[in-house]
Amino acid sequence: MLPRFPLVPAAAVLLLAGAPIPAAQAQPVVVGADQRAGLALTVYEGGFALVHDQRQADLPSGAATIVLSDLSDRLDTTTIRLAAGEGSQIRSLTFERETLSSAALLRRALGKTVRIGRVNPATGEETFEEAEVLAVSPELVVRIADRIETAIPGRVVFDGVPDDLRPAPGIAANLSLPAAGERTLSLSYLTDGLSWKTSYVGRLADGADRTEARASSVSARNRLVGIVTDVRTDAVMAQVELICGPYRVVSLLSADAVRDLGLAPGVRAIASVKSTNVVLERP
Repeated sequence: MLPRFPLVPAAAVLLLAGAPIPAAQAQPVVVGADQRAGLALTVYEGGFALVHDQRQADLPSGAATIVLSDLSDRLDTTTIRLAAGEGSQIRSLTFERETLSSAALLRRALGKTVRIGRVNPATGEETFEEAEVLAVSPELVVRIADRIETAIPGRVVFDGVPDDLRPAPGIAANLSLPAAGERTLSLSYLTDGLSWKTSYVGRLADGADRTEARASSVSARNRLVGIVTDVRTDAVMAQVELICGPYRVVSLLSADAVRDLGLAPGVRAIASVKSTNVVLERP
């Protein structure tokens, strides 16, 4: 099972193990969708889904910072789990919602110095002046030399982009790695904003009698007796597969229900198909 860590706002990074990460460290390694090795969704009723996301990244040894981008912008940060392979330690996780924009740059420049560029309409020459940012909301206020200015005609020039401002929201993780090399990063989280519609298909098992299958009828109220062949569970839900005569039946139910019923490969069970639901029970 993947280790689970709570996330905190970008302004307050939670250290989970070991000493604090030094401020002067290498640039973060961005691990985007182009490095994705696998993606699986389990969509539940209620408009939410469990996302399993695997990515490959070449990481250095020792302390390293990675940024996982291209995620759902509606994820539940309290459900995030991350694993980076054998011997790795997740020292801190931060979900960075704020993205790169002119407004975000100005907020980060509050109390600092920027340059204001103005163009002389007569000559077309652009000149620059240093300005201290005094306020950014509800409007920009700066101090230039011995005067205060608002509604500045010109452009604001910044020295650089803060490390934690990125084109899209992402997860920043500080890791401790025993050796350099390619690693598989396994990420899971819950997100909302998704929906699903049920559709059941009966598929013949290998070697089944097709004549017999055609003669039998599948109605909306069938009770199909079968044998459990596969059980897959996560933190919340489970997927159970049964072979019921010539048919393969798959049901989604809670992980607690699987434990209560004692469902496991080889166990006899009954699948009751009613409308859009498959209900499992023990005979």
